Amino acid sequence: MDRISKYSFYLAIFFLIFCIIFYFEALKIPKTELIASMSSAPDLWPKSLLILLFVFNVYTLIKYFRKIEISELIPGKNILNYKNIKNLKKNKLLVVLVLIGIYVFTANYFGVLLSSFLLIITLINVLEEKRLSVIVIYSILLIFFTGFIFLKILYIPLPRGMGIFRNISLFFY
Repeated sequence: MDRISKYSFYLAIFFLIFCIIFYFEALKIPKTELIASMSSAPDLWPKSLLILLFVFNVYTLIKYFRKIEISELIPGKNILNYKNIKNLKKNKLLVVLVLIGIYVFTANYFGVLLSSFLLIITLINVLEEKRLSVIVIYSILLIFFTGFIFLKILYIPLPRGMGIFRNISLFFY
């Protein structure tokens, strides 16, 4: 079994636990009379994303177990050893998770538009796309698409940023 499959197994388990914990937290989101009159409740979006993530992770686990050979199921053979943990640091997925963590903390200061644009450009570079036109077009299209969904369909306000970044966001929405 290749190294990436092993790490996808561990990440799928991690995200399954994550989905279960946060799904029960989403059930605790209070509903007021005003919110109940709206077309979508505030817990609809997080619960639907968590269910979707749960389904994809179950699919990943099924795919992983279908690839396992009988020789890999020998007792005493530990999949999680020091060498594999050391190689995990080189994995692109870890870089992506760190970038998303940075994005979460900078979105309130820089605003969602600018932070998302910088995140998408960085993620596309991590995925080794070298054409500048593709990077810029994908970044702009994805920002407008997600902005349309959150602002116009779901009526969820996005952080606008602080200082000059707020003025930039006010120009767009």
